[in-house]
Amino acid sequence: MQLKLIALAVAGVLAAPAFAQSNVVVYGRVSEAYSTFNHDSVGLRESQESSSRLGFKGTEEISSDLSAFFALEHRFLADTGDTPGNTSAVAGGAFWGEKAYVGLQSKAIGSVSFGKIASPAYSGMGGNFDAFGGDTIISNNIGKRSKVSNYFDNGGRYDSPSWGGFSFGVGVSTGEGLLSSSSPSSSGQSVLAGEKKPAYGLIADYAPGKLRTEFFWQHDVSQDNGRGGINPGGGAVLTTALPNDPFNTAEFAVSYDFGILSVAASTARSKGYNPKVGNQIVAGKGITDSWSQISMINIIAPIGAQSIHFQYAFRKEKAPGDLNAGKAVYAPSWREWGVGYWYSLSKRTTLLANATFAQQRPGVAYTAGYGTATSGFGTGANLFSSQKGLELGLRHEF
Repeated sequence: MQLKLIALAVAGVLAAPAFAQSNVVVYGRVSEAYSTFNHDSVGLRESQESSSRLGFKGTEEISSDLSAFFALEHRFLADTGDTPGNTSAVAGGAFWGEKAYVGLQSKAIGSVSFGKIASPAYSGMGGNFDAFGGDTIISNNIGKRSKVSNYFDNGGRYDSPSWGGFSFGVGVSTGEGLLSSSSPSSSGQSVLAGEKKPAYGLIADYAPGKLRTEFFWQHDVSQDNGRGGINPGGGAVLTTALPNDPFNTAEFAVSYDFGILSVAASTARSKGYNPKVGNQIVAGKGITDSWSQISMINIIAPIGAQSIHFQYAFRKEKAPGDLNAGKAVYAPSWREWGVGYWYSLSKRTTLLANATFAQQRPGVAYTAGYGTATSGFGTGANLFSSQKGLELGLRHEF
């Protein structure tokens, strides 16, 4: 009798109507490399890359046109198991440091997503026109992404469908929350220590075939990852305690795939603007006169399972000086060459050998920020006008 009941139950389950379920994918990569700089020791580390990662993403079909989706991605250092913390990989050591969002997608009108999202600038500068995918010892050498936030916390984003190869996206990060509590300044006015400010931007992409062009513009208050904020002290000086430089950034890039190799060229320029706390301007001419520009040429030559990667980058900037004096000063220019040899052992496993050389071109030693003298790589007394780096690694993606 029991066997008959079990058989009937199984038959009932198999005959039940099928309901749409979330299709969840587990993905990630584990990457390790021995790397060295001329001012550093040889060591097994991931700090030159954007670290290993573990992610979950999924979709659910709601109708023939509409679907829901989500993504969560954690970054970690495989050599220690730690979260990267305040590195180029992730801001503040957040667990879902790369992405954490949910959204809806329509085949006809595009998608919207909310949460921790990629900024428009990161979508463009994070690898579309970079021979090293915005990664490795080379892409993280001299600050290739200019003065932009890579991620928008408290963010919302719309991405269009592709119309004949043309698509666009817009994103915004709200000014939600404070990084620390308010306190009165010596002048008596309220100082919001680390107040998060709204940021927004747009990106347009045209890729009808082998040719691809792209443009983005972003209004931002952070030159690093995450959503930093302004941290005025005494109501007059914009400090550098947090990633907080206020810049508007525009980029144009173009690439073409010739078959035997693909070539890309890009240039991005950031221009300073005056941030405010309420109606109070907390910076002056030193910020509005400052700018930063990074230009790159990238080449990839595939040869069967092998590929040769090349990059030349040139960066120059006029950095904020003493804001109380209301002036900016020229910073040294940098140029960098990078070359890589990648060998694919399989579709998921790659051996990498990358070498980079960056050099400070003639310029003036400058005060970066407000009291910390820098002129080269490193900090404090350990400053170098050039940097040589080598990286030998193994990467597995799943």
